Amino acid sequence: MLFVIFYHCKFFASFGLPRFLAYLIIAFEIGGGICLVLGLLVRIISSLTFLQMIVVSFIHSTNGWSFSNEGGGWEYPAFMSITAFSLALLGSGRFTVLIRIKS
Repeated sequence: MLFVIFYHCKFFASFGLPRFLAYLIIAFEIGGGICLVLGLLVRIISSLTFLQMIVVSFIHSTNGWSFSNEGGGWEYPAFMSITAFSLALLGSGRFTVLIRIKS
């Protein structure tokens, strides 16, 4: 895990972005994923993930369509952005932890 974080920071620095931004994104992806699994703040987290995946799609757009291309293509981030958008529209549904806590 430590090497992944190091290379993530190095990748952000190659774009001229501050390294602490990589830590914020890692925290968002881990924390947001946990919230989505538990059904907490689903619309908010999904909306932010949608925006994040749109940006990632544009970053990878120069690498071609297929995500197996060198540097990764834009098809998988585009799919994830559509998935996050649909989840933002649908919400958590009846399987959220909040409903279990209230009853």
